[in-house]
Amino acid sequence: MPRKAISKEYWREDYKRRKRKLIDKLGGKCNKCGSINELQIDHINPKEKSFNISALIRSSRLVGQEIHKCQILCFPCHKQKNKIDGSQNKNRVRGEKANFSKLTNEMVISIRAHVKNGFPIRKLARELKLDRGTIQAIIHRKTWTHI
Repeated sequence: MPRKAISKEYWREDYKRRKRKLIDKLGGKCNKCGSINELQIDHINPKEKSFNISALIRSSRLVGQEIHKCQILCFPCHKQKNKIDGSQNKNRVRGEKANFSKLTNEMVISIRAHVKNGFPIRKLARELKLDRGTIQAIIHRKTWTHI
């Protein structure tokens, strides 16, 4: 088996092991119905969410700080909770809160205003050191849709 395949499989198993450890730490069963199938980690209050745990599951220190805001739910209960509290898309980290964002909300508003007033996209992209495609996506609201 090629080394890449072994490495990929290793990391997949490592992810599952770490997730299982967190689930066990939080009780090992759904907080709503008691099921032990299809368990997921859920932020109790999406507004207090600092980041998505599954994205940084290998960072023990960060996950340790975030896990106390979470509970375990099975997939059906998690889906139902998200429908009720409206957090299906609202709890995503977006805009300037995203870790590597180069832009701020004010910059996005300014970009849209400049282009609306006829400022050339190419010149704006050069001044802000951004790709023209990034500017286009902002203008056409394919990105930064929450502003």
